[in-house]
Amino acid sequence: SGSGASFHFDDPTGRSESVEMYIDGDQAVSRSPNVEFLRTTIDRTGEPHLTLIAGTSSAVLIVDDVVVAALNRLPTTEITLSSVGPQVEFRDVGAGTAPSLGECAA
Repeated sequence: SGSGASFHFDDPTGRSESVEMYIDGDQAVSRSPNVEFLRTTIDRTGEPHLTLIAGTSSAVLIVDDVVVAALNRLPTTEITLSSVGPQVEFRDVGAGTAPSLGECAA
């Protein structure tokens, strides 16, 4: 186990199960308590730049401009962020409108 960050997705209405996306060391994972959806190895040289883009029906985790995990979600889902491991520092954490995706349409 290394260090990283975990995004938890919980639906307070109970209509969907809790899921998470996280990075720990050189691994990026998306999972529920019962199923691991995807595990991939990521190239981590130095401090990674993490971006979470959450729409009304899905969310993607981006590490250094590469999509490493994705999940379906309901609009009622609440998202929390926590550290993984002992040496994690969060900087420039914020929320806002998703960036323009050029020719992609919503």
